[in-house]
Amino acid sequence: MKSRIHILIDIVVISVGIVFFTAAFAGTWRDDFNAGDAESWWIAAEESVWRVQDGFLTATIQTEWAVKYELFGFRALPRPYHQFTVQAENLGGEGANIGLGLAKIFPDAPGAKWFFYLFFPHQIAATRFNGENGNAPFLVRVPQHPDTFWDTWELEELEVHFTPGHFQLFADGTQRAAFQDVDFSFIDIIGFVIEGNNHRKGRVWADAFTISGPALDVSSKTKLATTWGKLKRQ
Repeated sequence: MKSRIHILIDIVVISVGIVFFTAAFAGTWRDDFNAGDAESWWIAAEESVWRVQDGFLTATIQTEWAVKYELFGFRALPRPYHQFTVQAENLGGEGANIGLGLAKIFPDAPGAKWFFYLFFPHQIAATRFNGENGNAPFLVRVPQHPDTFWDTWELEELEVHFTPGHFQLFADGTQRAAFQDVDFSFIDIIGFVIEGNNHRKGRVWADAFTISGPALDVSSKTKLATTWGKLKRQ
């Protein structure tokens, strides 16, 4: 028979384990795109090019001018976002580019709704998105990201770390770039962005999205869904 001290130790160990288990999922939200709906996302355009089906997020775009953008915006957790990590898995495209977009709204920039940094598998780009599938001149703000290009059009995992004023890009676990932009003290918009160009028809895809951070307000129901999503993939 266990002594009272041993029983007390067991209780403490179990309690600590529960705390660590809860902490592991606190502030983590994941979408494996298995639900067949897009309730946690919003579409900037009137007619969506995005589809959630068969465990994938896909989009098809037909460009009618030089460059065209479509946004698949995240809305499951309240904004703004001050410190977080976002990941996209099995990200790629044919005839178009897909990446993670992080944006801030600048009221002093008329004619464009959002200033986006775009993290594609092959490069970092920036645009002032006008909310109508196009972009606008930067005017008073100049992008701070470095000139980048990699010959990787698909990645198993693309990851971006954000802390106020600082961005880090990781590709398949390796850091590729880091840069500062002090105007980005927080992020207003997170989402997938498809970029089409050269008057081509393109198709893009991703099969999972994860966001985590110490200040994210994630409900118990969402944590349970996150756990189930991880178990399904094992």
